[in-house]
Amino acid sequence: MSNFKRIDHATFGPGGNSDSFYADGKKSTTDAPLWVKNFGLDAYEYEAGNGIAAGDATLKKIGDAAKEHGVLMSLHTPYFISLSGFCFRNVSHDDEPLAAFLPPPRPFTRAVPIACEIGVRAVK
Repeated sequence: MSNFKRIDHATFGPGGNSDSFYADGKKSTTDAPLWVKNFGLDAYEYEAGNGIAAGDATLKKIGDAAKEHGVLMSLHTPYFISLSGFCFRNVSHDDEPLAAFLPPPRPFTRAVPIACEIGVRAVK
């Protein structure tokens, strides 16, 4: 039996924290669910496309805040291969395969326990 209620309406919210979040004096994603709710939104996507940097205690606080404020959570999982967030070397050498310039694959395995911890309804 699932702990989730059926969603019978569209939900809206940001993916990650915008510049306006920080301009409003917010410093931590634990503040995001209330901040989102104050804009009349009801969803928030935890962005982890380049890896999950937060610890378990922080993730639990984010999930608890989302539940408290009625904000639906989703999780953007780490990319298997990401072409952002790192510097390319000069890739003009035709004799080297592109794989030589890519970062090592980031594991997806930590995403599932984190999704459970913060109470997400969608994992992308």
